[in-house]
This record gives sequence, C-alpha cells and structure tokens, in this order.
Amino acid sequence: MSIYYHAFHLGELYEAIGSRDQKLLQQAEARLSSIDPELLVVVKAILQDGLLYHELFSHDLYNRALNKLVPLLPSSHTYMEEKDYQIDYHDAWRKLPRHTLLRTYWGYLTHGRYLFDHEIQPLTNHRYGYLSNDELPQFLRLVEKEGERLPWYFFQQTSDAIRQTYEAGADLYVTIQIKGRRFRMTRPSDRQSR
Repeated sequence: MSIYYHAFHLGELYEAIGSRDQKLLQQAEARLSSIDPELLVVVKAILQDGLLYHELFSHDLYNRALNKLVPLLPSSHTYMEEKDYQIDYHDAWRKLPRHTLLRTYWGYLTHGRYLFDHEIQPLTNHRYGYLSNDELPQFLRLVEKEGERLPWYFFQQTSDAIRQTYEAGADLYVTIQIKGRRFRMTRPSDRQSR
C-alpha cells in the first residue's frame, strides 16, 4: 500500500471537472500521453465533459484519473508518502471503537472517501480519501487525545504533514494505492503465547 498526502483546495477540483481548462489538459497530456494513453482518455473525459463514474470505465480507472488530476491543480502540494503499511493501518482501524469520529476519519485516510456521491468499491486497488480543512483540527485533536491505537510511525511525520496542511488553509487529499494482499507472518512461538 502506498499513501500520498496532498494539500489542495477542494473547490479547485470541483471547478476543474467539466471546465475544459486548457492548461490542465496540456499538463495531463504531457504527463500521461506516452505512459498511459487509456488513463489520459479518462482524465480528458473528466476535464472536458465532467464525466464521473460512467459504466464505460472501471472504478479503478476513474480513481487513478482523479489521483493524477489532483497533483495538476494549482494549489496542490505533495507533502509526503508512506509505503507498505496496509496491514498496520487496517489493524489500527479495526481496533478503534466503532461509530467514533476518529475511526471514521482514520477510515477516510486509509480506506478511502469519495468526493462524489459514489460508494467505494472494495476490490479497487486505487482509491482516494480526503479531509476538508474544517475537519483537520478535529481530527488532529482526536489523534492527540485517543490516538494510542494508531501506528507509532504515523506520529513521526504524517501528523506533522496534516498539521502543515491545516495551517496552510488547505484541504487534505490522500492517494491510496493498494498493491496485492499483505499477510503477517506468524511463528509457532506467537501462537503459543496467545
């Protein structure tokens, strides 16, 4: 699993969809035309036609397209990335008390939250989540107060990146890329200790 944290302005993304913005189209074409022409078609459909989650394209393809579009926005700034924490992040989410705001916010950042009225498909490998600038201080307070169940490395850099995003007056966008299934190795001695 790879997670990329971006500071951006939510309104810019909404304005870009269907806007036919030539600058964004040129940037997308420069980045994607030789690497992934199919993805470029979807990015263009989003920018030119405002097409979102149409049956012609897979959910993964739409999510990848939005994940490529956000870094092109003028306000976007990538703070950091984390890798290979799929099990730890999911385990932390499961350990948080159900129906709590911290669990909800943690789920948005690690499992996804879509900007449009669309449900998250559980089998997609590409997802995204976000927290608006209004939600960030509440999330940070909850992390400080009840975050002992969250992975320790989250507190090393990630919480600082989220704080910087809030202080900059930006919203937080998280690109989530799940790479296969991760299984934890258990040794016979681990089973005996349980």
